[in-house]
Amino acid sequence: MLLPTLSVEVALEALLHQSILSSRQMLERLQSTLIQRLDDLLRQLGVPGSAELRITVVDSSPSDSLPISLEVNNHHCDYTWKIIHLLYSYVSGVAFDKMPPPQMIAAELRELSPGNDGEDAQNHMIDLICSICIEAIKLQPMVVLGHEQLTTYRDQLIACSDEADQFRRELTPERLPSLPWLKQVLGFMLEHKLSIALTGRLPGSKTVGALLLQCWRQGMPHIYAAEELMDALVPNDTKAEIHFAPGFLREVTESHEKDGGECFLSLRQAIYDEFGVSLPRFKFVENQALNPRSFALKVHAQVLKPWVGLLPSSGTLTTREQIEYIVRALDEDLRSNLCCLFPRWYADHFISELEQTFPTLVRIVRERFNQTQRVRVLRGLLADHISLRNLRSILERMLDYESDPDDLDQFELYVRAGGSKPLSVIS
Repeated sequence: MLLPTLSVEVALEALLHQSILSSRQMLERLQSTLIQRLDDLLRQLGVPGSAELRITVVDSSPSDSLPISLEVNNHHCDYTWKIIHLLYSYVSGVAFDKMPPPQMIAAELRELSPGNDGEDAQNHMIDLICSICIEAIKLQPMVVLGHEQLTTYRDQLIACSDEADQFRRELTPERLPSLPWLKQVLGFMLEHKLSIALTGRLPGSKTVGALLLQCWRQGMPHIYAAEELMDALVPNDTKAEIHFAPGFLREVTESHEKDGGECFLSLRQAIYDEFGVSLPRFKFVENQALNPRSFALKVHAQVLKPWVGLLPSSGTLTTREQIEYIVRALDEDLRSNLCCLFPRWYADHFISELEQTFPTLVRIVRERFNQTQRVRVLRGLLADHISLRNLRSILERMLDYESDPDDLDQFELYVRAGGSKPLSVIS
């Protein structure tokens, strides 16, 4: 089957573009490398498509504007100078204590021009541009769900049906999920770091595609269908993977065999103390694709932005300091993705822990609000970095809500802001 085209346009700041064009070989390598990484990302996400890349130049821009602009399927992809800073550190292999001003980062990017440092500079420049583009897309993954991708995905659903051949023959385009419904469900999954691969296996030998069809036939609103899929794709034995470059995990733990692991356990405890939720157990994985002495958190199907470890400076860096630095970086990524680790079944378990102390409150909440309404409010608070430790207060505010609880945006806003003491954001 011919894969649909994913339209990608990368616009480079003039001086950066000039550096790329100064070497035809470098331009060709950038194009082939970025297309390959874009195609790999689509496969990782489970999105049908093949990247079509266009590299252009930004004619003029303010001095503090981003040096690389990215559009996917005619949608602009936003990212920040912090992403450039982290990825520049990763590519260069040096972790910086503080983020330098944008002008300094832009100047350092231009210093990577092939005329200055030869092939190594070319490799760094290509790696950096590709990494920025990939991470920018992962920040807003719905951009890869264009009309062509959704249409192809829907057409492929027929082959994924677990029903009899007679039912498959009845799956005409008119009986398949609507594209707006499909985009909302798939977009939710991608935003929560889940793969939408149609053939992905679920408990009970069902596939993602078969469960999607089942939800559509049952007339589920997209919000409820998305939660059904998240429940199936995030079982209770899910682990949060911490990926290390080959040999790096051994390097940072071999001299701290007794207390090195305790630092990672303290990370789980710190999240629990502040937010009231328990993280999945950690699994350490060696990742050959990472640059030397680097690491990254993987949440479900997605490896998040990579970090580079600290470099020894005149022999003053201790292994303990290295571990603490890694833990701080992982803490930042975990906090930003707590909502992805909070499926409906965990929300039910979380509320149940309050049942022994406040059984009537829990019973009334369950009677008034369904599973999806409850988890959407709690997950929304986590996404806004609001602690769930005062669960009693949160449930009581939910009961004060008198409008339609399926208007989940308003429901969450009411719970967050209602009462004399609004819920506060954890900095």
